Amino acid sequence: MKSKEKLYLDIAKACLAAINETTGAPPKDAYEKVYAAIDRAMQEQFGPIIRSYERAEKALKTISELDRQEIDKARDIALSALQVQH
Repeated sequence: MKSKEKLYLDIAKACLAAINETTGAPPKDAYEKVYAAIDRAMQEQFGPIIRSYERAEKALKTISELDRQEIDKARDIALSALQVQH
């Protein structure tokens, strides 16, 4: 995972690039371009974290619903959720 400094730097670069692309454009267009750049950068940075969280949440829910006779499946479910998928 990237450091906080690197994450912020990537987002700042995306914003500056958007601002540079809109030189001379009406302010509303420039704002929309910057907002879109921020959104894209945030998705790039936090998308993998969100997907990892969703996998873990799904695995925990599945494990919590196992019957006592099925508890031996918990390890396989957890390992499956921990596999990194890029």
